[in-house]
Formats: sequence, C-alpha cells, structure tokens
Amino acid sequence: MNNTESNNCTQEQEKISLRGEAQKEHDPKKEFITIFNKLAYKHSAYNIFDDFVNMSAIAMSNAIAFDKDREEQYLSIVGKYSKEEVKLFPALYTQVVLGLEAGFCDFLGDIYMELGIGNARAGQFFTPYHLCKLMSQMTFNGKLNEHGYIEVSEPACGCGGMIISLVETMLEHDINPQQTLFAECTDIDRTVAMACYVQLSLLHIPAKVIVGNALSLEVRDVFYTPSYALGFWNLKLSKKRKNESEIIVKDLPANTYNSFEEKQSEEPEIVFPVKKETKIIQFDLFD
Repeated sequence: MNNTESNNCTQEQEKISLRGEAQKEHDPKKEFITIFNKLAYKHSAYNIFDDFVNMSAIAMSNAIAFDKDREEQYLSIVGKYSKEEVKLFPALYTQVVLGLEAGFCDFLGDIYMELGIGNARAGQFFTPYHLCKLMSQMTFNGKLNEHGYIEVSEPACGCGGMIISLVETMLEHDINPQQTLFAECTDIDRTVAMACYVQLSLLHIPAKVIVGNALSLEVRDVFYTPSYALGFWNLKLSKKRKNESEIIVKDLPANTYNSFEEKQSEEPEIVFPVKKETKIIQFDLFD
C-alpha cells in the first residue's frame, strides 16, 4: 500500500471514529427535553406532550387511511402554536426516531414520567423498561402459533413499554416480530395510547391501538399502525383471504374504504376485488 492509500485509510478511520464519538455524545432524551422546554415557556408540559403525540399519530394514520375529522383535529392543534413553535415538533419527532434507533426502550414513556406529567391520582405509573424486559423473557418461550405468528393483548398499554420489550425478546430468539407479532393495545388515556401508537409505528409493529376501557369494553377511537395495514393483517387474523387479488373489507379503518361504506352496511361479509381507488397496493410485506 502506498503512502497516499495509507493516508486515505487513516482519514476514513478518523472520520468513522469522529462519527462514533458524536453518536455517543448525542443523547436523544436530553435533546428532546431541551427542544421541549423551548415550547414550555408558553404552553403547559402536558399540553405540549399531548399535542405532539396526537399530531404524530394522526400524520402516520392518515398516510395509510385518510380521515377528514382527524385531519381537522391536526389542523386545530397546529393552530395553537406560532410558525416558529410548529417547526420544533418535527425536531421532537426526530429525537424519538433517534432514541428508538439507539436501542430498545420505552422512549416516550420515560420522557412522560421524567416530565412529571403522569396522572398519579389515577395510579398512572409506567413499569420500568428493565422490568418489562424481564417479564417478556419469562413469558415468551420462543414459539409461534400454528399460523406462524403470536397475538398479544395489552389492556393497559401505557406508552407501549411491554410490547417493545417483547419485540426485543423475540429478536433475541431470532424471530422477526415485524412479521410474526400482532399486538392489540388499549389504554383509557388517549395521550399515552397515542404515544404507544407512535412508538409501535416507528418500530414497524403490526398493532391495533384502542383508546378506551378494557374492563367495560368501551371503545372511543381506534388506530392501526402502518405495518398492520401494509401487511394485510386483517386477512392473516381472519384467515379468510381468498387469493392474491381479493381482500375482505373487515377489521380495517372504515375510512380506508370510503367507496365501500354503503355496500359494507348492506353486505358486511362481501368480498371485493381490489380497485385503484381503494388506495391499497397489492404488495404484501409478509410472506
């Protein structure tokens, strides 16, 4: 190797080292709090967090199944902030992405409790992630059901720590949860339910997040993660898929199939061929 090549290699190694040091120095949670506090001078901490997770959840959900009412809710939230303040929300979102990329954790759950905005009077205390991980390791035996996946119900999901820990445990068993896990998550608190939706969406986990009461079976709102819709998990769960060119309009956001609403009310079990206007692409991410 000549001197020029040697110098190039050394420079590349130095660049990689510097990038690594920069990543170590960057703390997404600390940066999230810093950006968050720029909004807190004028707005309450709870309202900022609530607005952030709701806007993020609506943006993700509407990318899959557009809902006019949710879009109006989004615009209503944005209207409470100045143009400069609105620019800070994507920066908050970036830190959530970086935090989940850095390693499995209940990023938004930790932020929620650190900000002290949990409802202590309602007994709202999130299980520390290391305990969630321990429980997932004790519970999951590395086996899937006869259909090649597992279904999990979390009746008090919080920000999704339990499900995230299960995702990590499944990967430790060399099982891809993005293909083999369906999670139904419920919480009576809309704010934390939306935080759960955001985190599971970013981790590409097929999930149905319900805002409601798991004891009384009250359902106030339902959000489906992009992974659920893109993977046609309604078909996997119902086992009624006829062939690659047919889908059953069932257990999906009704607004995904606006053109079918009238027909659904008359014939809820009818099978429709996929049409361009349904905005559903015949591409299944899951074998």
